[in-house]
Amino acid sequence: MGSEGEMTWPPRSDPRLDRVLQAAGIYVYTVCYNNGGVAATTHSRGCEAVTGYSQSDYDRDPALWISMVHPEDKEEVCRQVIAAEHSAKATRIEHRVIHRDGSVRWVRNTIVPHFNNGELVCCDGLIEDVTDRKQAERTLMHHTMQLTAAQEIQRRLLPQLAPQIPGTEIAGTLIPAEYAAGDFYDYLTMQDGSPAFVIGDVSGHGFGPALLMSLTHTLVRILTEIESDLATIFAQINDFLFKETEEDRFVTLFFARYELNTRTITYASAGHPPAYVIDGGGNLKAKLVSTSFPLGVLSDATFPVVKDVRLDHKDTMLMLTDGILETPAPDRRLFGEARTVRLLQNHRDLPAHTILDTLHHRLCEFSKQTVLSDDVTAVVLKVE
Repeated sequence: MGSEGEMTWPPRSDPRLDRVLQAAGIYVYTVCYNNGGVAATTHSRGCEAVTGYSQSDYDRDPALWISMVHPEDKEEVCRQVIAAEHSAKATRIEHRVIHRDGSVRWVRNTIVPHFNNGELVCCDGLIEDVTDRKQAERTLMHHTMQLTAAQEIQRRLLPQLAPQIPGTEIAGTLIPAEYAAGDFYDYLTMQDGSPAFVIGDVSGHGFGPALLMSLTHTLVRILTEIESDLATIFAQINDFLFKETEEDRFVTLFFARYELNTRTITYASAGHPPAYVIDGGGNLKAKLVSTSFPLGVLSDATFPVVKDVRLDHKDTMLMLTDGILETPAPDRRLFGEARTVRLLQNHRDLPAHTILDTLHHRLCEFSKQTVLSDDVTAVVLKVE
């Protein structure tokens, strides 16, 4: 800027800088004022790349800077420009413009006012095309809303309170690795009044597995109300998942019915990690292994049921998902079955919820991470 009303334009004297700004979707401008009014404006060549309009277009139409603003944004832009012209600080405004080709673009306008003896003499400005960033933000917001919905569905499906079962103590936990989990667990009541426990894991992470988890969880609840045979429940869920889900999706599921009179477990397991029973002396009393393939893999799979796994006084049973067994250490060792069983043996006398808290603490300690790489879900049943 030389004398008032006379200006030099650095980008015009440096073509290399002008080309860089133009390639980056950025242009600079200057507005000169005289006696409170606009005396002149200049725009670098990048204005055409960002808005579609050239310096000569701005010369012919001094109001072009506002007429190209999206109608819904004009009032706010005018308000902020006036405020910027009275501010000693730089002002950033983000708004939409109508490009010469008719498309809508988002721009960020940075305005730097200059004063002489308290009078505004010019404003230097920089306009950036931020359309891609705005689109990314909208996409992220959309995905966040989807995940929030999935998270809320999961929250409502998960049990809020442990059931009161005579002679037993029970606790469960689900700690998602991401915003929404592919795991689930639940406490159910069979048609004959027997309590039941279910724990499942959908392959993969993110929004898709979370929705499939919610669907499978709902199917388990519905079928439990109308069917008492575990093999039939598994077969019907498998048939639905095989027909309706993608080929690379499957569900592992462990379902156990607890018969109070005989204090025995009847269970079926579709490709799920074992459940473990530790007796009062700390011995591994039973390992409840999978009885069939994961759900959704084979159309004609059968699901054998194992009966009469007896639970005695002071026995502790742990049901879990593979996120626990496969938690990695920094050296890639897995937490594994041996550590899991040993932890259950060493802490078998603690309350069920304390065992779960201890397990999560040990997993974080083992992995050196506060947020684990997979969902962590477990249910502990203690016979008092």
